Amino acid sequence: MTESKKRQRSTTATNGNMAPPGHPAPLIPRTRGAPPVPNHDLLECVDALYADKDGEELKTILLEIGYLQPAVAVRLRLAYEKIVQRERARVQSFDFHSKEIWHILNRKYASLSGSKAYNISGEVLHDITETIQGISDQAGALHSSFGTKQSGLETLRKIGKTICLGSNDTLGHEVLKMFGQGETALEDAMESIVQTMSDDERLKMCDVNDGRSTFLDKMEELRELADDHCVFEGLAGVIAELAGDEYEMDEEEDDEEDDDERRGRRRGC
Repeated sequence: MTESKKRQRSTTATNGNMAPPGHPAPLIPRTRGAPPVPNHDLLECVDALYADKDGEELKTILLEIGYLQPAVAVRLRLAYEKIVQRERARVQSFDFHSKEIWHILNRKYASLSGSKAYNISGEVLHDITETIQGISDQAGALHSSFGTKQSGLETLRKIGKTICLGSNDTLGHEVLKMFGQGETALEDAMESIVQTMSDDERLKMCDVNDGRSTFLDKMEELRELADDHCVFEGLAGVIAELAGDEYEMDEEEDDEEDDDERRGRRRGC
């Protein structure tokens, strides 16, 4: 074998251990003149690295070792696959959140005077948007099951309806008004969940029927209610993304009177 071929093979072997662009380079052990390595207990090291700065250093070390050692990479991928399959099989319900928000807007602060209810309205809005974001984060996770996504969307729809119908007292009115002043947490949360759904899942979601109407019909009902109360302007986009081309074609075939009526409701906002 010629010297040039030996050098070429050596270079190829070295490059095979290199991490892809954008990832940290593999650790290169220092031998000559390196200080002695402290003989810490490995479990203690792992526990400390896991707890420090969200485990960033531990993640870096694992990634470097994974690129250097194929067996470690296999272990990491198999462990991750277990998480993926577990999430796909798990159905998480968020319905209690809609009941909780209904209670907050209709019962919990019912005895407060108008001024006190006004003073806490910002805090209540914050709690509601935090709840909405939490549902979005969990139901919109990459590998969440269809059942979890379904529960997330149904719960958000119920929350939206509660907000629209909870405007008869000071607290409900103030919360509704703040949602009408540019707060898009509800539509954003719905959209984030829909975007993680496959085409089949979106179609299936539209057809979910509780014996009274389909989910798509309920979303249309919420949009009309939201138009009447000048909130959730982004719902039309969520519905279009959920229902796809078929919905857009149906929209084009709607009576002009219905369109004029919808625009008229929005013009009054």
